[in-house]
Amino acid sequence: MGKDRENKQPPAFQQKIDKFTTPAGPRRDGETANRGPALDGVSAILQAIQSSQSAVETRIGEVREDMGLIRQDLRNAVRRITEVEGRVSQTEDELADLRTKVAQLQTRTSKLQRRAEDAENRSRRNNLRFVGFPEGAEEDKASEFLERWIKTWIPDQTLSPWFAVERAHRALAPCPPPGGPRRPMIACFFNFKDRDNILKEARRSEDLQWENHKILIFTDYTREVQTRRRSYQQVKQKLRAMQLSYMLLFPAWLKVIMAGRAHFFESPEEAWDWLTEEGIEAQKGPLKQGGGEPSREGPHPFGRIPEEPETHQISEREAKGPRHSHRRGNSWTPWLPDGGNLR
Repeated sequence: MGKDRENKQPPAFQQKIDKFTTPAGPRRDGETANRGPALDGVSAILQAIQSSQSAVETRIGEVREDMGLIRQDLRNAVRRITEVEGRVSQTEDELADLRTKVAQLQTRTSKLQRRAEDAENRSRRNNLRFVGFPEGAEEDKASEFLERWIKTWIPDQTLSPWFAVERAHRALAPCPPPGGPRRPMIACFFNFKDRDNILKEARRSEDLQWENHKILIFTDYTREVQTRRRSYQQVKQKLRAMQLSYMLLFPAWLKVIMAGRAHFFESPEEAWDWLTEEGIEAQKGPLKQGGGEPSREGPHPFGRIPEEPETHQISEREAKGPRHSHRRGNSWTPWLPDGGNLR
């Protein structure tokens, strides 16, 4: 059956098969001439295929080499990322420890700062600040000058037998030019009672003068305490307008007496909030001329003017009246340098 099918192939197709399957043998010149061009074309194609294959193999080799380099780079990147993750984790742990230490240091620094401020204010407890004396009035003898002047307007029975000004000097600031702001004089008294009596007599006196120069006397506080106490100026103006008794306690506590009850405030904001709760219109606008924080180089001939007296229309019985703090509930906790409470 197979042979019958082979014999039935078309003559043209059979000739093409014979062309490639007939073994090489002696050919006539014409036959060789006819087959030469076909063989040359096949050889060219084979050479082109071989050339392309070589080029492809070369490119594949280059790609394999590049892939090897990429793998090496990836290994290095993975190793470095692992190292970075380890360092980041270590840094986070150290940062957490540092944050804890910084918080502890901040707490300790704040505590030490309060103690230092308290110690500085305690070192000034026997001091008074005199404002208004012209420059050079003391003639380099400030202590003797103040002793003589104080004895001229304070009764002898008010002062103790040990009354003396231990030391006195002008405020540590550059000497002003003629006509400029006068530097206050700071005096340290030997006896605290004398210092206290002088301050009380000065508050009772309406007009203290030295050779037609108005003299003002104030407590000597640190700059921080003065700033905190001056922040109550607007509140105190409002309280005076309402005819409410108040007292400014050390270092900067405001005590207000209303309806026989004492209210304590640690900041002006607390006082304003309380006034609002009581239905009192609390206006925080700019102060009138003469109010607000004094200036060192203002138009006033005395330069920087310390704050006004600490008390206003308050009696000793009221000062010992019931205590109420709007910050700490019904128990009043005064300020202490280490943040503790009085027991």
